[in-house]
Amino acid sequence: MIFENDTKDFIQVCSVTDLIANRGKKFTIGESEIAIFLIEGQIHAVTNICPHQHVSVMHDAFVEGQELICPAHGWQFNCRSGKKPDGGKGLDVHETEIRDGFVFVRLHEKKFRF
Repeated sequence: MIFENDTKDFIQVCSVTDLIANRGKKFTIGESEIAIFLIEGQIHAVTNICPHQHVSVMHDAFVEGQELICPAHGWQFNCRSGKKPDGGKGLDVHETEIRDGFVFVRLHEKKFRF
């Protein structure tokens, strides 16, 4: 699948109709893997890599309310904030937009400090 750059650094990823409620779908944008979910009518995009053991499985996460549960180790993350239940850092969350029935994502930029 080819992704095209769009205005405001958003990238068209898929059609809304490609998504199934409460089930994730994996996409690769450049060198980044993301998981996109349709939960309670809202689109959420998170990194596909679980931070526990850096496993690429979040697209297969179980959805319970607003929580994504890693299928490999059971870690939980809020789909809106990416945070663990204790408030600790978890998954990177990416901004999404819907335009003309298509899902656009702006990747969260990693900034390294030296």
